[in-house]
Amino acid sequence: MLPQYFLDWAIRAVSIFNTITLLWLGLTILLNAERRRWGTWVAAGGLLLGGIFFAAHSAVVGLAFGALYTQISFWWHLIWLPFIFSSYLWYLVIIWYTGMLRTGRHSAWLWIVSLLGLLALGLLLFAPSYKELTHQPPASIFSVEGVPAIMLIYPLYSVLCIVLSLSALRRPAGSDRFMGALAQQVVGMTAYTMFDSDWYVEAGLYRTLAASLLQRRPFNAGFGGRIIGAAPYVRLAYTRTIPGGDFEVGGYLFNVRQGQVGSATNGVTAIPLAGPSNNYDDYGLDASYQYLGNGKNIVTAQALYVTERQSLYGIYDSGGSSNLRNTVNSLNLNSSYWYKNTYGITLSGFRNDGTADPILYANRTGSPLTQGYMLELDLNPFGKYDSFDRPWVNFRFGLQYTYYTLFDGAATNYDGAGTNASANNTVYAYVWTAF
Repeated sequence: MLPQYFLDWAIRAVSIFNTITLLWLGLTILLNAERRRWGTWVAAGGLLLGGIFFAAHSAVVGLAFGALYTQISFWWHLIWLPFIFSSYLWYLVIIWYTGMLRTGRHSAWLWIVSLLGLLALGLLLFAPSYKELTHQPPASIFSVEGVPAIMLIYPLYSVLCIVLSLSALRRPAGSDRFMGALAQQVVGMTAYTMFDSDWYVEAGLYRTLAASLLQRRPFNAGFGGRIIGAAPYVRLAYTRTIPGGDFEVGGYLFNVRQGQVGSATNGVTAIPLAGPSNNYDDYGLDASYQYLGNGKNIVTAQALYVTERQSLYGIYDSGGSSNLRNTVNSLNLNSSYWYKNTYGITLSGFRNDGTADPILYANRTGSPLTQGYMLELDLNPFGKYDSFDRPWVNFRFGLQYTYYTLFDGAATNYDGAGTNASANNTVYAYVWTAF
């Protein structure tokens, strides 16, 4: 058996480790989120509450027994907040992340768990102080048949949060973003060739995987509509080598006709429906330039413009959009400078705009207009030509800041609740490696 000193040391070490880890994870999510929606705040808040819990625990286990009565009162009441809400926030984040909150499939269970959590919190708020509790039997405090009520309610509340979260993860709802859902639901084949070492041509077709397959494990990708026939993709680019570097200009075409989605008799499984389709025609133009020189000063620049023409036959008649036809435009510009392929800085700007559609975009302005800038600082510690074991050792450390000047069509109060575009500003730190 270990001496008491080592046991106390191990308990404190684990508690401090949990404190640091949970606070670090919470701040990482909060600072790195691309868009700070309420689900992002809840996820980060749950982790921070867990960190507060273990911070209080670290303070308590670090006290001598004789000092408990004089200092425990503060920690005794503070600890109830993370003790009650950590499980609840975990469940809330999971059903938000999996789309269950959006579809309403967990509405009844959410109400039940919320009421149990409030009941447990109420019991603890009226609980006696730590000193009072140590001088009276637990059975005399809000008890049922000699068992404290909190010992009956809290286990049920916690188990429900865990089981319902696992259930939501097992069968998540499909994505409500067209491009995100399409990327997870299609399979395609392309072929390319080069002419005169300058001209690049690529063409291919994409089709949707079976709806029943997409909604099974291990895919769980959801089903956002079947591509009718096949979606053609064509790209043409011209590349030219110039003194010290090269440049490229190109373009692509992508056409998708996507069918409608319904529900099977169980009300859960998504199935394809016959009827009019939503048609999306994408036209893209891109250009890039890079100056390599002798490797000391490296400059790159890229530009991408995409316009999408939407014919929403599938959702317009059912009230899913204000307009039958919409246009969405996207412009992205960026330029980078690297010194000896080791120290880099990137500046970029982006703007997404298009036809106003209050029903489709469901925001205060009815506009998809979003605009901002990005600054990124990078370090490649082994980027030089004479670096250790080059080119096999490849690491990059980056720090990126994204600043929004417009979001959902406005600079201020874009959601009608007082939220400004700058509320979506993000800081993103990363470590990158390649083999």
